[in-house]
Amino acid sequence: MQNLPTDIRIVQLPRQRVALYPLISPAPEYDVGRHMEEWAMQSGLLERPDFSPRIFGWDFPLVTQEQIEQFGLRGYVCCYTVPSDFEPACPGAQLAWIDADEYAVLRLKNPLEQAEKTVPAGWERLHRFIEEGSLRPRSLKERYCFEEIVHEEGQVYMDLYHPIR
Repeated sequence: MQNLPTDIRIVQLPRQRVALYPLISPAPEYDVGRHMEEWAMQSGLLERPDFSPRIFGWDFPLVTQEQIEQFGLRGYVCCYTVPSDFEPACPGAQLAWIDADEYAVLRLKNPLEQAEKTVPAGWERLHRFIEEGSLRPRSLKERYCFEEIVHEEGQVYMDLYHPIR
């Protein structure tokens, strides 16, 4: 498959303040993305000079078996990085801090083409890399595995982040 990962790198992300929102629906990535886009505009975040938020997301695990089986629902969290002193002009997202951490990062090219195959294959490859490299974290408590859509030079990528060590 041509959309498989091109490289894995190790990065250190600084402590960052985020605005986040979880959502459960049949298409949670799309639905929560729309909600957070609207929130970012209304909150004043996008009016901050010299600030461009990063947008991360991850699967929201608090979905019941009944929601999954009877209704085909899934959960997803979308978060925008925000300045440390940012106070939103409206409600609609929870403000939190994500601590500094070290990650193995895998980049997928054109991740939305056959996303149902490409993204899980990417996560599988990243997990295998972590296991084979003895990089598995002792705990994932209060640590996040997440995805970030990146636009560079006219291309769309998805970076998959997994905490290590």
